[in-house]
Amino acid sequence: MDEDIDIDTVLSNRLEESKQKYPKRFPRSIYALKAVHNNVPNEWKERLLQARNTGNGQRVILIPYNMKSNHWAGIIFKFQTDKEIESAQFMDPVEYSDFFPETLQNEFSEIYLDAALRWTFVEKHHDPRQSANLTIENLLKAADEAQLTDEQETGISRSYEQKSDVRNAASSLIDKDRNFSTSTMSPNQKHISNRESEPSEIPNTPKVSMKSPETYQSSPQYHQQDRNNINTCSINVKDKNWSAALTTMKKLFKQLSPLNMQELFRLIEKVDDAAHLIKNKNIILFLGETGSGKSTTIHFLAGSQMQRVILNGLNHISPINIKNSDLKKVTTSPSARSETRYITTVTVNFKDVDGYTDGDIILCDTPGFEDTNGPEIDIANGIAVVRAVKGCKSVKPVVLISYKSIGDRCRGVKELAHVLVGLIPGIKDNIKAFSYIFTKFPEDEKKTIHALLKDINNQLNEEEKSNVIRVLDPISDQPGEILDELAESASISSPDEVFQFYITEKSKTTVQEQVRKHQLSIMSATKRSEYPFLQYKLAQLKQLNNFLEQDYIGQIYDDCVRHISKHLSEEYQNGIAILNRCLNNQTVISINDIEQYQKCIAHAKDADQIRNDYLEKEVVHSSAFFVYLDQQVDIILKSLEEKDIDDSSAKICLDKIKVLSIYFSNINDKYKDVCRIFSEKYDLIVKSYKNSVLEKNFPNVARDITKLYDASTILEQHLNHEYMTTKYRELKKYFLDILNDSVSKLNYILSQEKYGNETIENLKEFVRMFETVNNTFTLQPHISKEDINQIYEEFLLKIVNHYEQIDEKIMTELRGQCSYREIEQLFKEITLIRTISIIESRTNHTYYKTLEHICGCIRELRREIEDILNGFYRNERNNYSSLMKCLSSLKNAKWIEEYRLEVYADVINNTKEQILKHIKELEKTVEQTDLDLDNFDKIERIDNIVSEINDMRAIEEIVPDINQHIEKINTRYRNEIDNVFTIITDTFDFEKWKTQKDSILDFSIAEKGFQYLNVCKRIHISFRNNSSVVIDKLKKFIREFSTVVQNDMIQCFTTIKQYESGNKEELFDKALKLASRLEEISEIRNKYPQVLSYFQNQNILRVWEDDLERYLNDLSGEMTYLNVGENTEAINNKLLIAKALSKLDRFLKGKKFNDIYSTNQHLFFNTTNDRGRQLIEDINKFKYEHFGNDMIKLQRSNEVGQHLFVQTKRVLNLSLYSLIDDTKTQAIMLGNTIEIQAIKSIVENLRRMQNAKKFISEFVDKPEEIDNCIEE
Repeated sequence: MDEDIDIDTVLSNRLEESKQKYPKRFPRSIYALKAVHNNVPNEWKERLLQARNTGNGQRVILIPYNMKSNHWAGIIFKFQTDKEIESAQFMDPVEYSDFFPETLQNEFSEIYLDAALRWTFVEKHHDPRQSANLTIENLLKAADEAQLTDEQETGISRSYEQKSDVRNAASSLIDKDRNFSTSTMSPNQKHISNRESEPSEIPNTPKVSMKSPETYQSSPQYHQQDRNNINTCSINVKDKNWSAALTTMKKLFKQLSPLNMQELFRLIEKVDDAAHLIKNKNIILFLGETGSGKSTTIHFLAGSQMQRVILNGLNHISPINIKNSDLKKVTTSPSARSETRYITTVTVNFKDVDGYTDGDIILCDTPGFEDTNGPEIDIANGIAVVRAVKGCKSVKPVVLISYKSIGDRCRGVKELAHVLVGLIPGIKDNIKAFSYIFTKFPEDEKKTIHALLKDINNQLNEEEKSNVIRVLDPISDQPGEILDELAESASISSPDEVFQFYITEKSKTTVQEQVRKHQLSIMSATKRSEYPFLQYKLAQLKQLNNFLEQDYIGQIYDDCVRHISKHLSEEYQNGIAILNRCLNNQTVISINDIEQYQKCIAHAKDADQIRNDYLEKEVVHSSAFFVYLDQQVDIILKSLEEKDIDDSSAKICLDKIKVLSIYFSNINDKYKDVCRIFSEKYDLIVKSYKNSVLEKNFPNVARDITKLYDASTILEQHLNHEYMTTKYRELKKYFLDILNDSVSKLNYILSQEKYGNETIENLKEFVRMFETVNNTFTLQPHISKEDINQIYEEFLLKIVNHYEQIDEKIMTELRGQCSYREIEQLFKEITLIRTISIIESRTNHTYYKTLEHICGCIRELRREIEDILNGFYRNERNNYSSLMKCLSSLKNAKWIEEYRLEVYADVINNTKEQILKHIKELEKTVEQTDLDLDNFDKIERIDNIVSEINDMRAIEEIVPDINQHIEKINTRYRNEIDNVFTIITDTFDFEKWKTQKDSILDFSIAEKGFQYLNVCKRIHISFRNNSSVVIDKLKKFIREFSTVVQNDMIQCFTTIKQYESGNKEELFDKALKLASRLEEISEIRNKYPQVLSYFQNQNILRVWEDDLERYLNDLSGEMTYLNVGENTEAINNKLLIAKALSKLDRFLKGKKFNDIYSTNQHLFFNTTNDRGRQLIEDINKFKYEHFGNDMIKLQRSNEVGQHLFVQTKRVLNLSLYSLIDDTKTQAIMLGNTIEIQAIKSIVENLRRMQNAKKFISEFVDKPEEIDNCIEE
């Protein structure tokens, strides 16, 4: 744990140790400054200034940074000049850290305007307590890498010169195994390039570092020997024993890479030089195994003096006098190891070697087949020979066979033949062009060659025998002679058609193994995203495929390309998935997500060259990450354009974009743009706020300043927070300044002597403004209510002072002349001022006190008037002039009604009310007295009241309303009298009554009318009337009425007595009418004597009582007679007459008509019952012949007979229906049988039905049923 570590001391000591141990590794000055603590204000800014002023020129600054508790991070600055910063990196070693360096970046940008503090990748740990040690390591590593970068840029070489063969081996180590890392090498680990035999450089060859052995110990592919070699090499490097290290590396390299591809490519490229020299030339091509003497033979044939020597204990024929300069490239050796690594050309003039042939000939030396120096030379030889000779004009192949290469049973010759057949598939067609030279044969074996080849030679045809076959002795033979022989021999004239690429099976196996290793390395490096190494490997594989043109190599190359393409596509999808998650599904962007995305981008950038050179164009380019990032950011920016500055979601989006801008420079401009947009939105809100303040739209003011306040928190990391804070304070002050200015503009109005309506409206407007401000609660958190109230109170105080001045003027006037006209103007002004609500509440006391003073003065006048009015009710002579004087003095005080209605009304109206009260009391008496027919006794008293009221017209001038009361009372009085006269006249209009004689007259009206008219006639009422005329009409009506009633009664009585089986209703109506008339006359006699006094016959009722009694006796005798004779109809008529006249029984003193009716009805009922029983018996016996007559009699008889008729008819119908059903049943039961008795019964029933139809069909409910039954 590093909880208590002194990071400053440890960092300084470690840095000093490194400087002392490796002084040459630090060309730049490095300074470690004191740590910065996040919770110490301004410490970061101080350290930034200190970094600028520490040291001169190019230098590196290291700063530890404590974020919280045990969480440490590192910051490194790389300065280009004194104050120009080249790069600045922030290194947070804690996984899933939630610290964002926005604040650091903001303060950094204030001091270093053109630079940005960037987050960089470092080794991480999940435990913050480990962060101090990790920060020290990261800072030291970053400082070391900064120095290395300088070294690479300035071209300082840290290589160590070694021997040529060591450099070749080190160069070949570049083609390392797939598990070697592509990280940057330290200076002490670099290998030395072979400047003399440098292979053709493959583009973007990566630098390779040697990692510690621990890096590979977990890989199962390394054997113990490999690990031992790696450990040995590491030790040699640390000890700076470069020769030993290189030797060990070569061993290790050979184990890991069976084919040195760079050496192979270098050898193949050397062919181009030779091919250029022999293009379109005639050449002699020397072919043979390694050690067959090709180089020695060419030296001999080119004119070099040869001598036998012993080298390294071996016999050797060596050139001692080289005349041809081209031979400097041709090396000889006594060993079996090849000295020729690529095709070499030597031009020889025939004359120079004592030949007789004219001109020159080119001799071509080639490496031996299955060269001892490895498969690289063997493969290069197969490629080189073909590539070189295909451009020649002609080729003379010369095959060299050494004594040792013949082997057992000519094995060497056979193997050579096998190679030649592979190199020239149509060798049989060109066998004549081949020459053979046997070399290195011992003297005692030279003579055996012919015997050895005798059998072969015997098999050759003549044409084949013409080939040159000889044993070469470089010491004693003549080169010109042999060259002439070769010149005369046949040649291959179309070498481009004859030769083809060929390598041995051993080399082919090596190539396949190496290609497979390349494939594994590429797949492993792809997984690790080591794209420079991938590019290097792909380049080798592609170049190898181009040289060898083998299908299996092409297939593996295509597989590798597809594998890389798939990996890049998957990494792109993973990358954008990470970006989508952190942009769309997270509130904040984690540093780990950004690092992962940057890692994807870094990989894609590393792969761009591979994509351009080797992959399909559809494979995702590194720019796609930036394009997608731009698109996603643009989507966020689009949404931000619609958001307000106080939208909390805008902060989330802006925070994300800002974090992205820290790590992605292409987002920086977008972030600046969106900040500019929000800055413009902020300014628009500021402008809106000011406009709202000027327009006094305080809800909008509150809305805008709340937005600005919230925005200062939401946008503090994105806009200038200090500016927003300052602007917020300025806007609050601006608001108060506008209020003060508004009040100041009213000073001129407030200083006026009199306030008019316009002035008051202006003041009200400002009061409403202040009230709106105070009621806008959302404004109060921003604008001090105390500041607003202070301005408001100063404004109100000026208005109140003006009010009090006017109030004092009113009081002065009341104490003096008491001019109500002047007081009215002053009081109206203070009342107008009080229409300002706040002023009203503050002046209530003084206002009503002043009003009470005014009302008190008016009440004094009221008491004077009341004293005058009191005399009116004491029947004293009223002093109307004094009353009018008092009223005149109050004439100008009428305005007081607007404020106290009862004050003025109690004075002026009291006078009117006293008069009107008296009038109204009289009027009420008149109105409450009903002068209808029932109140004829009140007419005289009301007439006196009306006369009195009319006498009061004299005071109409004082009380103008009195006239209407007088007119009202007169009109009512006159109308009451006239209405009664009208009622009498209309009620007793004889002509009208004649058309409605049956209507009943209310003779109480007539009785009262006589009394009413007599009173009116007796007194002298206030207006003219026609009471005499009305009374005469009433008397005439009574007389005529009595005559008509008498005649009507006689007619009714006569009709009753003469009734014979007529309309019973008419009979009873006449009796009822007669009874009504008698009742009416009886009532007039008893209740209305004055009416009866005007009848034509005042004894009419007694006369009718006598007539009724006489008829009663006559009717009784007639009915006794009729009962004896059983004359039913006559008896029935008399019973009806008796019943009808029974309504007049109350006018009879003795026997009554009802008594006669009851007695005779009983007798008639007994007789009728006997007849009914006879009818039922006839029905049962089906005797219908006389049944009809009896039924008609019952139907016409009285109520008893009619009831018996209905019952008998019902029995008849039931009997007939039963007869019909029985007949139908008997017919059905008869069926097809013939029974005489049954048939007789049916026939008898049908006869009975025929009789019923004939005699009684009118009493049958459904006679058609009889017909239907008969027909059936």
